[in-house]
Amino acid sequence: MNPGFLFIFIDFRPLLLRMKKILFALILMMSFSYGFATHTKGGWMYYEYLGPGIQDPTKLRYRVGLNFYMDCPSSIIENTFFFSIFSGNRNEFLEDVAVSMNSPTDIQNCVLNTCYPCISNIPTICYKLINYETIIELVPNPGGYVISKQRCCRVNNITNIVAPSNIWGATYSITIPGVNQTVTNSHINSSPEFAFNDTTIVCADNLFTMDFSATDDDGDSLVYSFCSSYAGGTQADPVPFPSAAPPYTFVPYQLPFSGSSPLGMGVTLDPVTGIASGIAPPPGEYVITICVDEYRNGQRFAGSRKELHLQVAPCNPVKATLDPRFLTCGDLTISFFNQTDGPAIQNWKWIFGDPTTGANDTSFLQFPSHTFSYAGVYTIKLIVNEGLPCADSTIQRLSVYPGFFPGFESTGPYCTGQPVQFTDTTRTNYGVVDYWHWDFGDMATLADTSDLQNPTFIFTNPGSYTVRLISGNSLGCRDIKEQIINVLPSPLLNLLSQDTTYCALDSLQLTATGSGNFTWTPNSNILNANTATPTVFPTIKTKYFVALEMQGCISRDSVELTPLNDLTNSINALPATICEEDTLTLTGSSNKTSHLSWQWNPAASLATPALQTTLAFPLVSTPYTLVTRWGTHCVSTASVNIPVTPLAIPYAGPDSSFCVGQSAIPLLASGGNNYTWTPAAGLSNTNIPNPVASPLVTTTYVVAVGVNGCDKKRTDSILVTVRDKPIITTTNDTLICITDTLQLQVSGTGNAAWTPNFMISNTASASPLVSPDVPTQYHVRLTDMHGCFKDDSVFVDVKPQVTLFAGPDTSICETHTFRLGATGDALHYNWSPPTGLSDPNILNPIANPAVSTDYTLTGNIGKCVNSSVVKIKVVAPPPANAGPDFNICLGFDAQLSASGGSIYKWTPDFFLNQNNIANPTVIKPSRTTQYIVTVRDTLGCPLAITDTVVVTVVPLMNVDAGPRDTSIVEGEPLFLKGTGAKTYTWSPATWLSDVNIPDPVSNPLDTIRYILTGSDEFGCKGVDTIDVFFFRVEEDMYVPTAFTPNGDGLNDTFKPILLGMKSLAYFRVYNRLGELMFSTSQPDHGWDGVYKGKPQDTATFVWMAAGVTYKGQVKKKKGYVVLIR
Repeated sequence: MNPGFLFIFIDFRPLLLRMKKILFALILMMSFSYGFATHTKGGWMYYEYLGPGIQDPTKLRYRVGLNFYMDCPSSIIENTFFFSIFSGNRNEFLEDVAVSMNSPTDIQNCVLNTCYPCISNIPTICYKLINYETIIELVPNPGGYVISKQRCCRVNNITNIVAPSNIWGATYSITIPGVNQTVTNSHINSSPEFAFNDTTIVCADNLFTMDFSATDDDGDSLVYSFCSSYAGGTQADPVPFPSAAPPYTFVPYQLPFSGSSPLGMGVTLDPVTGIASGIAPPPGEYVITICVDEYRNGQRFAGSRKELHLQVAPCNPVKATLDPRFLTCGDLTISFFNQTDGPAIQNWKWIFGDPTTGANDTSFLQFPSHTFSYAGVYTIKLIVNEGLPCADSTIQRLSVYPGFFPGFESTGPYCTGQPVQFTDTTRTNYGVVDYWHWDFGDMATLADTSDLQNPTFIFTNPGSYTVRLISGNSLGCRDIKEQIINVLPSPLLNLLSQDTTYCALDSLQLTATGSGNFTWTPNSNILNANTATPTVFPTIKTKYFVALEMQGCISRDSVELTPLNDLTNSINALPATICEEDTLTLTGSSNKTSHLSWQWNPAASLATPALQTTLAFPLVSTPYTLVTRWGTHCVSTASVNIPVTPLAIPYAGPDSSFCVGQSAIPLLASGGNNYTWTPAAGLSNTNIPNPVASPLVTTTYVVAVGVNGCDKKRTDSILVTVRDKPIITTTNDTLICITDTLQLQVSGTGNAAWTPNFMISNTASASPLVSPDVPTQYHVRLTDMHGCFKDDSVFVDVKPQVTLFAGPDTSICETHTFRLGATGDALHYNWSPPTGLSDPNILNPIANPAVSTDYTLTGNIGKCVNSSVVKIKVVAPPPANAGPDFNICLGFDAQLSASGGSIYKWTPDFFLNQNNIANPTVIKPSRTTQYIVTVRDTLGCPLAITDTVVVTVVPLMNVDAGPRDTSIVEGEPLFLKGTGAKTYTWSPATWLSDVNIPDPVSNPLDTIRYILTGSDEFGCKGVDTIDVFFFRVEEDMYVPTAFTPNGDGLNDTFKPILLGMKSLAYFRVYNRLGELMFSTSQPDHGWDGVYKGKPQDTATFVWMAAGVTYKGQVKKKKGYVVLIR
């Protein structure tokens, strides 16, 4: 310590800890970009309990608001904020509430010298205050509610938070208490009310006081404290919607500032009065937040926050200020200076409180020095500007205790993972050493400090560390001693061997890796104990320790070994017995789980004989043996016998054949105990060895033969060939005349045999002649070389003559067809003439003659012939005609007229007086309709023919004479405008320029009604009227002085009445604060007394209007209107 200087100790411990926490946030924030205005300057939320809900009395009604500060030059102000509401116990988002802005107000300090005569360089302090306020109703909630608003960004160049400060947003929040707290009626509460006294001048490096107190209407006790400001919106999301859920993060403070010391450790806040005082920090802008806790009956139940950007200015007050922590621990000579010097101070007077020094006890220098007589406490007094208007003085105690010597020693080794001993060697000439704070300089942890006198610390990483000891004595002396130590890395030891049991008959190699010198203990039953891979063979349970040393640093580890000689094994067979060709699973088990090997025998019928579990497939009964080995020398053996049942030897018998439908074959299988035949088709029984087979087609039958006790079967097959009957073709059944002879024919492979032997030339011939005199059925059988046969027959009908009828005479419509209904028993037919027939050589052809025709039908059976005639009359369909399409005016009748037949039917029958006559009347149709008439006649063609007619109904004309009512003043021409017609006629003709045009000009001299008659191209007419009210007044805008927007239809809107005005430029309504309530340029639009969805209360409003007269002159007016509720 240098003698002659004051030593002022500042405890940097919390600042160093916080520096580590914000390091990563700072790196991230420096990567952000910004491109929008930053104007946020602070604010606070508040609430006021108003009683039970109005819409729902079970709810709680509160007035909730935000007083929001911006810098005064700001011009971008949000008209609406959204307050986000969260549940107080779960922090669950509930809803967003839109809140409108009240008029902004600028709050600024006085900058005149008459206000601050003893301060030079008076700063300008200005805040733009914007208030957002609304009323909400909340359901009673045990946890209460959190209400918040977030946005971005703060102004730039804030001194006490991490730069750049304009990337940090703000969160304004408040908590409404719940109803189930231990404090009675905690929910019936209003937050404390802060005063708007935030323009206090604070001069840098000078003493100041600033009042942050609040008033509480509920009489609760208030406790004040500095607290951390909240971050909020970001440049990427400047206005979060909704706000993020609590808890909220803090802005990162720049060292040496913090949330609890936002202006440095020289400024404190009185927890009872809420008054901040102390020595101000250097010039700049500082973020401070004041937290106010509410206590009721001694219990805290609510809290509020107020945030402010405080301007600390480079101003200079006339102030005498001494360091309140005067202390010297060097020698007896001290140098002094006024801590708040400035250009306005012209003289100084120092009194050192050391009368034994005589005249030296007083000095008039600006920077004096004084050597005190002895160690002790002295009273120092400073007077500035003595005898001048702006004078000041101060008194401060000074402690003089020279001789304080901090120091410490440390003892190695300095290795990672090993404790280092630190020993305090601090000495003091006065008092006793009673304070120690160590900082071991390990930035990788927050736990690198200690308040012990002689602590130990373990460094986890190698490197160079600056160890700092701050020591102090009972008289307040503090000083710092630093020492740099180099910490070496402990050797990296990796013990690959793990705790285990092993075969006591074996030896075991341990393995470790690392650089350095190895040492294994205990040094018994071990070989190569100074290597990384010793071999051990303990006879009892032993823990071996390994140490790896390099440059004096040691790493240690251990492994525990348990030697045993108790190996056992067993076999589990699943299933225990099998059938031939089946597989079973053999599984070995042991009382050991590691370092095991397995060997099964005999291996020939095993899938994996060297694994613990294997599949076995013995063909005969077989004994299996399992040898289990643990390690190298511990062995155990087990065995099991597997019985195997042999499968069947199937035989289905020899292949065979038969004729389909004429015989069956017995089957005979053997070789087992049970049988199953497939397919089942054609078998008498599928589950016996000897079923009878009679398949319809050639079939291979498979028999599955099994033995008792085994599911698996073996198969054999037999082919049963089914031979088809021979193919036979004979003469079709036929007719013959009684005088004729007929030759029969049979074809196919085989021999023919005919029955009966009646009037037939040869019964064994394939083509015998027959001449029966009565109808006869001849049968024939054809037999092939395999004895398979097939039967057929021919029926020969004998007729004495031909019976024939061409059908009754008939009529058909032109182009239509008709199937002739002739009957007869001839073999051959012929129609004449063939014209218009589908086939002239069949009995019933389809006829389509173009003209009436007589058709002759001739039929024969051999030599027997007959004929018959039918008459076909061809008739044209009726020529239907519904008449031409036509138009009628709405409200008139129309006559339809159809022709071409004798029977009529109209559809649809809408508006018709009758629908079954040729000329019905359409009575006053209301819409255009297409009518269809169906026409028939009685001339022989029953076909119905249709035709259509469209009756178009011309709608009523929308003749418009203009507005229903209009007003004019004397001398003002009226320009009429008729629309909706083809031709126009106005009446009466009084004062009109032309009565036969749509837009005549009228110069009325009195009130009059004009009638407009319009016609269209169809002759339909329409009528409209217009009333013209005549006023002998000047052209102007006439505005009422009151209106009552109560929904009764009378005076519900406020608007101007235009007389003689061509147009309305604007009509505006303002409240008493100058806010625009309503604006329009439409003459028929008016204000309904609602602003932003909220009905306005009874009040007086200002209106302004401007318009253009019919003469082209601009007219402006303004006045007052009373809204009456």
